[in-house]
Amino acid sequence: MIERSTLIIALGAFALVILQNAWLCDDAFITYRTADNLINGHGLTWNAGERVQTFTNPLWLFTIAGFYFFSGEIYYTAILLSWGLSVLAVFLVFSRIANDWRAVILGSMLFSCSKAFVDYSTSGLENPLTHLLLALFICSYINRPRDLFRLALISCLATLNRMDTLLFFLPALALAWWPQRSLRSTAILALGFAPFALWEIFSILYYGFPVPNTAYAKLGAGIAPGELAIQGLHYASHSLQLDPLTLCTIIASAIVVLWKRDTRLLPLVLGLALYSLYTVGIGGDFMSGRFYAAPFFVAVALLLRAWPLPQTRAWLLASAIALIIGLLAPYPPPFNTPAYGSDRKEDNQSQHGIGDERAFYYPYTGLLNAATQQDTLYPIHGWADWGRRLREFSDGGLPAVVRWPFVGLIGFYAGPGAHLIDIFGLGDPLLARLPSRRDEPWRVGHFKRLLPDGYFESYLYGPNLIADPKLARYHEKLKIITTGDLFSAERWNEIWKMNTGHYEYLINIEAYLHPSPEEIFRSEQATMGEPIVFKPDRFMHFSGLGDIYLERRQFVQAAQTYRQALDLDIHDIRQRHPEDYLVKMGALYLRLSQALIELGHRPAARTVLETFLRINPQNAIIHGALQDLQSP
Repeated sequence: MIERSTLIIALGAFALVILQNAWLCDDAFITYRTADNLINGHGLTWNAGERVQTFTNPLWLFTIAGFYFFSGEIYYTAILLSWGLSVLAVFLVFSRIANDWRAVILGSMLFSCSKAFVDYSTSGLENPLTHLLLALFICSYINRPRDLFRLALISCLATLNRMDTLLFFLPALALAWWPQRSLRSTAILALGFAPFALWEIFSILYYGFPVPNTAYAKLGAGIAPGELAIQGLHYASHSLQLDPLTLCTIIASAIVVLWKRDTRLLPLVLGLALYSLYTVGIGGDFMSGRFYAAPFFVAVALLLRAWPLPQTRAWLLASAIALIIGLLAPYPPPFNTPAYGSDRKEDNQSQHGIGDERAFYYPYTGLLNAATQQDTLYPIHGWADWGRRLREFSDGGLPAVVRWPFVGLIGFYAGPGAHLIDIFGLGDPLLARLPSRRDEPWRVGHFKRLLPDGYFESYLYGPNLIADPKLARYHEKLKIITTGDLFSAERWNEIWKMNTGHYEYLINIEAYLHPSPEEIFRSEQATMGEPIVFKPDRFMHFSGLGDIYLERRQFVQAAQTYRQALDLDIHDIRQRHPEDYLVKMGALYLRLSQALIELGHRPAARTVLETFLRINPQNAIIHGALQDLQSP
């Protein structure tokens, strides 16, 4: 029996530590941008008008979208929702799983001192909801192991929250099903997973693919499994150095359950082991500790259930060890201050690309900082400020195309008017399917792609301008899936072909794995040199598009596009470009004449130049071009 006072004190201490460390990361805002589009009528999209699934957590997305719909504010909404779910998950462990009040004290020490668990009890990611569903499953598995539907439904919801968490549940589900195996029990399991099946059907119908776009971006980057496994071991090593309590607890929990030979808990340990091996296999993550938060939660729940507290005083020793290991770690959560991370900007990332993500963002998104600067609009990160400014421009009729690697904060605050091209491919259907570059060391979760020549211009001007003809065709097929009519026969034909690899031959793997120095320079300049470009007005749109055609020697398209610019109202052009409209008009007439000359229409080119001289008789450049044209 757990004393109420012990439960309140232990839970209250944990709740205060979580608030003390509460923060949001950039990646969380990737999901929030889709939630914002959803509640504002743009559908489950990343870029408005383009159906691409950038989120891996449908259940969390709908949860956060519901609260955001009513609050109209994302920063405090996300933090308080995460905090509430985390406290509820730990409450279930203390009240329904732990053996007695001594186990609760040990659990409070562990939960409050684990950097991984505390960091990702907020952060804005889906972890708190995963922890709550894990708690519900363990409670049901221990107390009602024959209730297959309940176990399957909770597992299904957790899978909807993040697909790879299914590994936690599979062994326990199999053990619960085996004694009562039959067609009926199998049907009950299937019924419990019906929501996930429905989501998969919706995903194929709406997005055209059964898995998120991020799966292609991260798992399809072309990295060898051996390289990923080595990176996964580096991930474990980094966590052990920064946060030794978390991995030590996971290992200790498994040892205790195996030592006690508790057959009921062994399947949960097996699920814990499967997920841990999976984490190594995928290379871990760039966020230190993120993929160990859920295993740690399961480990503590099992430890508090299996530990022989009533018979011994080992709980005192265990609690003391947990406290010592936790507090002697480099950055113990109970000692967090508003200054956390502000002095670690240079050395926050290890040589293997793994970093303390909370240290990077806490100065800009930490709740303690927001509480002490109530007159400041949080988060205060520069990327959020860029986004807010872009939204102002967009609301004023000046949308932008953004080429930037870190798209969460800027994407959310820029709103649906901005189109974001994510060089890591998380939100981009084409780049996600290209192999990542090998000209520089890769960082897990950040697999940089070469920006294809003409890809950015395709979104800036509209037509498919990708220079590589095969990749241009591949892009056309993707666009049919992501922007075409949902129920057209053409779209469903392309969905089948794309998912069965029919168009893989159109991607020149080697060209994107090992691009030339010239291509690398062009791509880097496009993404980092001038990351934000505003969409031009109609005159500059046709003028710029015509210039691309002219440069590529597509003279027919160039001439047609330039004529579209000249068909516009000259008074409107003068109003939009009052200081230099004659210069811009002269340059356009000149380039139109060049396209006509290349097509062999010299009389038409002469007429074009003479037409402009009637507008501006003093233009020396046009006079010179006309004289050159009249020369034999």
